[in-house]
Amino acid sequence: MNKQRNKALTVSRSIAPEDIREGLFVMTMHELRQAAMVNCEGIKPEVIVLQYAARPYETELPRKVLSVCLPFVVLELPDEKVEVVDTRAVRLARVDSRFARLALKPSKLKESKRKSKSKKKRKRHKKSK
Repeated sequence: MNKQRNKALTVSRSIAPEDIREGLFVMTMHELRQAAMVNCEGIKPEVIVLQYAARPYETELPRKVLSVCLPFVVLELPDEKVEVVDTRAVRLARVDSRFARLALKPSKLKESKRKSKSKKKRKRHKKSK
């Protein structure tokens, strides 16, 4: 029997800002955005600001929480850079650590290959001098 079928199903869950802790893996569920609309009906035009929730344009990789100072959260990106997220504008979801590691594995392999290629190029360049 396939061992994968015996594993429990994991579900990402929306997480409240006060429950975000260092070491958790998170992904963006949706972002709050604003759009300005002009209403030209009547004598006096008015600007109406609409706020709406939208999913991210692209599915991103899981990110690890490095630090929390509400409403801000520092996240580690797959390329080892950091990003500061405002939890008033972004709704985060907690994802399983096993899922996050498996999702990040291919990107880390690509990055390590890129680094090794650049090291080889530098060695070749030094030898040719």
